[in-house]
Amino acid sequence: MIGVLAGPAAGAFTGIISNLIWGVTLSPSVIAFSSGAAFIGAAAGWAARLGAFRTPWFAVIAGALAGIPAGALGAPVAAYVFGGGLGSGTGGVVAVLQAAGLEMLNATLAQSLFSDIIDKALIFALAYVIVRTLPRRIRDRYPFTDHSRARSSRAAVRVG
Repeated sequence: MIGVLAGPAAGAFTGIISNLIWGVTLSPSVIAFSSGAAFIGAAAGWAARLGAFRTPWFAVIAGALAGIPAGALGAPVAAYVFGGGLGSGTGGVVAVLQAAGLEMLNATLAQSLFSDIIDKALIFALAYVIVRTLPRRIRDRYPFTDHSRARSSRAAVRVG
């Protein structure tokens, strides 16, 4: 959301800081994934700049596309630092893929790409809904949200 509201740099910074806080307070393992969080925050800002949050389908497609490099960033961390998984369902998928003959990194990459594409598509869709439901007085505090307004409403705002 910060990337959508305030731009790529703010989104990246928020991704790093939130992962560090989350890691220090709840789960140290998430600190290793800070680069992925930074990328997603920045990608949300880039997508907003391109107008991806004007329509729900554009937001979903932008999220799915952002999931590809996000998965590629997270897979080596999961494979080499955590042995393919963190004890969650994704670790089970990696184990099945390894049993099917894939190496650790390839199994982790396949799982990560699949789950991150879906995850980021859903997250960007949620961001679209949140941007649309924010009161105008809040959206107006963040000039970057002008990229997410429908073309007709942006013209009306500039005229008025």
